[in-house]
Amino acid sequence: MKNNSIGLPQRVTILYFIIASIYIYVSDQALLHFVTDTETLGIFQLYKGWGYVAVTSVLLYVLLNNQLKKLLFEMEARKKAEEEIFASKEELARAYDETIKGWGNALNLKDDEVEVHSHRVTELTLKIAKKMCIDEIQLEHIKRGALLHDVGKIGIPDSILLKPGKLSDDEWEAMKKHPIYAYNMLAPIDYLKPSLDIPYCHHERWDGKGYPRGLKGTDIPLPARIFAVVDFYDALISERPYREAWSEESALHLIKKESGKHFDPQVVEVLLRK
Repeated sequence: MKNNSIGLPQRVTILYFIIASIYIYVSDQALLHFVTDTETLGIFQLYKGWGYVAVTSVLLYVLLNNQLKKLLFEMEARKKAEEEIFASKEELARAYDETIKGWGNALNLKDDEVEVHSHRVTELTLKIAKKMCIDEIQLEHIKRGALLHDVGKIGIPDSILLKPGKLSDDEWEAMKKHPIYAYNMLAPIDYLKPSLDIPYCHHERWDGKGYPRGLKGTDIPLPARIFAVVDFYDALISERPYREAWSEESALHLIKKESGKHFDPQVVEVLLRK
């Protein structure tokens, strides 16, 4: 429904017009009736002009003062609303991050090493990303993606996931589906879409021989290219049931050999400078 009410500026203008008209008419009539001397009339006309200015000043003060109060009230209300929206967003972000931790804990139930590994690779991934001048907003997405990099393994049977020995060809094909499972889990969640690069693409290779999509070179998102190097490095220097941990020197030597084949050469260069 249209609001036809008259605002304060319009009301003041109308009031000013009425008062000014009455003032001018009454003062002119009074001067003409009571003052006959021309010189005296000129003095009173001057006083009348000052009075007119005074009336105008008072009305303008009322207008500006009320408008200023209204503006300050609206600014305060807007500021309060923005603070409430910001607080709600912060609360929602914390809730999502707690959900991410919950998913990580679900994986921990299958493999105790997962939590320690996830925190190690997340820390090193962020360190390299900062050295590559990735902005703060993207770093948050990378952090979430790194923590969720293996979330798709929730869909892998324990008989495959926890097998101590080498996987058969069929088991390996099943294991290679975990990035797809991760994508299917996370893609419907708008909040986590910017974090999908790592869970979905960290097993792609620079030479295009990776999985699940066979992406090549810079077609692979940069966060996934960084994480691929870090994940491989951490896996080598960590002890496994079927082998001992590699030394840091041996691990870095192998990664350097795989630069330009398995890994992005630029990322490898940054890792070697760590």
